[in-house]
Amino acid sequence: METEMLDLNRPTVIKVKNKKKKRRYSRGLKGVQVVGRRMTKMSSRSMRAVSKGMKAFRKANDKSSRKRRDGGLYDLNVNLAKGFSRTLREASDLPSDFAKSLRTRNSRRIVRLQIRAASRLSRALRFR
Repeated sequence: METEMLDLNRPTVIKVKNKKKKRRYSRGLKGVQVVGRRMTKMSSRSMRAVSKGMKAFRKANDKSSRKRRDGGLYDLNVNLAKGFSRTLREASDLPSDFAKSLRTRNSRRIVRLQIRAASRLSRALRFR
């Protein structure tokens, strides 16, 4: 049983991962581009979820049709439920993606302005 000794004559090389470059935006267009990227991510995730659900349905339907004659037709509701279940499982992060896509400085400013306008309106309509 040989033990490896530390060779002090040879230099030790440590590999470091390169950092990703930061995205750069024009000042006035940053919000639009960030929201666009987040919405695109959300739509691709939803399409991927539908695709996986369809694949699960197809797989279950093929299995049913191999088991017995007209098995795909008899087990249609069960197979649809399997596919839909898979779609929902994959799409479970969509609400959080949607919330993150609207969490920008500009959207907070718009909400603040709407709340102020609503409070002014409620004060104006208050009975004295």
